[in-house]
Amino acid sequence: SAPGKSMSSAPTGALSLTSLQCTVPPWGLVFAAGVVNLTIVLDGTPLSTVHPLAFVFVEDIYAFIPTAVRASGGEIAVFGTGFDAAIPGLYQCRLSCLETGASVTVGAEVLDAGVLRVALPPWPFASCSLTPAVSRTDATPTLWKSFATRLVV
Repeated sequence: SAPGKSMSSAPTGALSLTSLQCTVPPWGLVFAAGVVNLTIVLDGTPLSTVHPLAFVFVEDIYAFIPTAVRASGGEIAVFGTGFDAAIPGLYQCRLSCLETGASVTVGAEVLDAGVLRVALPPWPFASCSLTPAVSRTDATPTLWKSFATRLVV
């Protein structure tokens, strides 16, 4: 678990004398992504290990809604997991025009660990098919999925 945060998985199963299979709880829907300590419990007693066990939960994106917005501006909700609300201004959304390469980058507000809100300014270019992509503003390397959407004039 992370400091002050914990979540339990379902019962695990032994694959062999040296391997367990664990069901990963939905950490990223409740808490920010990051490194968490893994504790194995047998009959209510934590098992000790030679080295600390760690698991890394990463941020992910699975949808941008709506898929069409007006050129006069609007709002997009970005659905995913592991978003961190503790640092204001941590996320940004870049909207890139597939036809011309023109782009605009705007901030994304964390509503909770699973939703970002992106307020879109008026689109200053011709109507086109956009690819939105979200990234962090800090030095954390991230891989994000992008989705094609259509900006409507």
